[in-house]
Amino acid sequence: MLTQTIPPALVAEIATLVLGIMMLLRPTPAPEFATVAIRATNLETPR
Repeated sequence: MLTQTIPPALVAEIATLVLGIMMLLRPTPAPEFATVAIRATNLETPR
């Protein structure tokens, strides 16, 4: 898949950046969105 060519660190960095933008855009925190994003990142990054 495409995720194999992308370094896991870059994926985590992009996810963190997206989370930061989302937190800036909406004043109320969205823990459910953060949990989904973290789970998706954990699934994509090989251990």
